Amino acid sequence: MDLKNLDSRTARAIAAFYESGGIIALATEDKPFIRGVGEILTECGLGRDQYFLFDDFALYAKKLDQIFDKGFARVVLFAESRLKHRHCYFDYQNIKYLYGNSCLVVSLTPNPTKEVSSLYYEMGADSIVVKPASMAEVGRKMLDLFDDDKNARIAARCREKVKQGAVQEALELAQELANSQKSRSRGLTLMGEVFREKGEADRARKAYAKAHSLAPEYLEALQGLVDMADNEDERLEYLAKLDAISPLNYSRKIEIGKLHAAKGDIDKAEELFEAAVSVLDHFNLARKADAVSTIADFYKSIDINKSIQYMKSVIRLKKDRLGPDDYWMFNEIGLSLRKQGRWEEAIEYYGMALDIGEDGGIYFNIGMAYLQGNRYFKAIENMKKAVSIDPNLFTSTPSVPFNLGMAYANSKNFDKALFYLEEALSIDPEHGPTLQLLPKVRERLRKEGKGSSS
Repeated sequence: MDLKNLDSRTARAIAAFYESGGIIALATEDKPFIRGVGEILTECGLGRDQYFLFDDFALYAKKLDQIFDKGFARVVLFAESRLKHRHCYFDYQNIKYLYGNSCLVVSLTPNPTKEVSSLYYEMGADSIVVKPASMAEVGRKMLDLFDDDKNARIAARCREKVKQGAVQEALELAQELANSQKSRSRGLTLMGEVFREKGEADRARKAYAKAHSLAPEYLEALQGLVDMADNEDERLEYLAKLDAISPLNYSRKIEIGKLHAAKGDIDKAEELFEAAVSVLDHFNLARKADAVSTIADFYKSIDINKSIQYMKSVIRLKKDRLGPDDYWMFNEIGLSLRKQGRWEEAIEYYGMALDIGEDGGIYFNIGMAYLQGNRYFKAIENMKKAVSIDPNLFTSTPSVPFNLGMAYANSKNFDKALFYLEEALSIDPEHGPTLQLLPKVRERLRKEGKGSSS
């Protein structure tokens, strides 16, 4: 071999990886890096184009499926942390979930801070290559992956045994790792998982605690301590440690915020929620909108005004990406505005929801807003539109025919009012508002000489 970038041990390891059914995949547009990988493969006695190139990381699952369908056993995926304006590292977690140890993820990123590196590892990266990087460094990273591969496979087998209920075999595998100086914390953490499965909570906590004491920044051990915490204060303590090590995990900040809110410390909760949103200023808007939506939903039962502030932020963030799953925010904002007597503003928000697509519930709420504003004909028009889109609305609750009946009564059409009120009673014979209004409508019809009519 003519070795310019690699030492002989690294070259042999990469060649052996390929011989055992492995392949390299590249999710990058960095042409010098791609050429460099070709040079590495040549030095290993392989074809310089023996790799797969992802031109669009958004299709990573399809691409990886195609690779495995071709018969390859394992993949080392070099993936940019950001490619074509897409933050790819959020997908690392999904890749590990879908493919496990069959796909080793190496994140390519320029000058990451410690906090960013922690986030990438937490998201599922197996290694990080800081760009620009020499091919010698890339080779060393691959060698480190392969050296760790045996331990990673033992860990995977251990977790598989736990799933199968073979707890004793799993414990033996975890102990094997714990006896290795290099993988002791990983082994102890796995022992914690096995003890949890056996229902031995104290032994699980002790295993996690020992792993944490040996490697204070080993995230999996800390997460185990979070899961096994005896009380909320202890849980908060370990979550705070995780947050200090990996402060760019926005979902954890939201989780910590919720715990503080449950303890009555709303100011601290708000501080953490704002920190979560601030973290996402550096990431894509879709992630930020999802996080803000989670916070808005949480605040619904605690502080509706604060919840609405967050809902409005979500609507601004999503803009053209709003979908039917977002109707609830428009409904909540509209309901709040109606409670304040601001029915016209409520209609404006409901109208924004209709820009997403027609929805019976939204049209009915528009009708309710018009009813509140004494615009009875507009109320009837929108309520009937709601029922035409979603006929189930009419029979699912007495409030729909009741409110139609009330709109008709207020517009002096007592025949129609009677019809809809009787429909409401057919759904719920004890519906209080209908029982109160119905005699008044019948009395008006009697005075008009129409008697009882449906």
